[in-house]
Amino acid sequence: MLVGVFFIALIFIILLAALPFIFKSIFKTQNYMGLSIGLCASALTVASITGVAIVGSVIIGLCLGFSIDNYKSNNSKGIALAIGALLAIFVMIILIYIVIFLFIFFYTKGISNPNQPYNSVFMFIAGYFIPLFGLIYFGFILSSINYKDNYNYGRFQEIPSGFLILSEFFFLLYMIQISGTIMLCMLHHRKVNQYILCILLGCYFIPVFSFLTGLFSNNDYLLLIPNMVLNLAPFGFGIFFYCKYSNQDYPKSELLAPSDI
Repeated sequence: MLVGVFFIALIFIILLAALPFIFKSIFKTQNYMGLSIGLCASALTVASITGVAIVGSVIIGLCLGFSIDNYKSNNSKGIALAIGALLAIFVMIILIYIVIFLFIFFYTKGISNPNQPYNSVFMFIAGYFIPLFGLIYFGFILSSINYKDNYNYGRFQEIPSGFLILSEFFFLLYMIQISGTIMLCMLHHRKVNQYILCILLGCYFIPVFSFLTGLFSNNDYLLLIPNMVLNLAPFGFGIFFYCKYSNQDYPKSELLAPSDI
């Protein structure tokens, strides 16, 4: 059992469960407004990611299986199938990022009504974090408990506990990025600034390409360090625009038209 990994994941799960109460106390949100919308968006995100992951895993498994058979036969098709598996991984990661973005983008409309306070965005953030990241950190707990049984053979014995701990804090940075993305989406729907959508798209999608570049180039620096910096960008912009516009009146009173998305 990896004690450090276990307790760090447990602390994060407890904090996630307490997040609605913490935000309500700090931001004085009325009646947990926005929490249920965030929970719904997160649950649908988890279901969609699971579907994408299952289909992607089947495709990747088939490509790798056929590529191994073709390698044994000295068939050039094996190389093409191996490349196909890498492309499938690339597409699957991109699709997961898009799925997360779309659910956040469209469900934040529910907290962007002119009659709703700006601070309801924090309840949405709390609700969105609980199912998605609760499952992720629960996975870390299972990995830490079963470490000797599941990881202490073959090439997996090379995975150090430090890497798992680093991964736990990497997901913390990802939570920071998601919280900034949620704030920017909400502010975009409220039409406070016409440039927010461009900032939002750039801040959200640039890190995934940096991550994929580091992953496929097998460069740890490109894999981790730029993402640690880039994941803070949407949070910084989100906080800046929130502080700038949250005390102002809603600029337009009419409902959002589809063309305003």
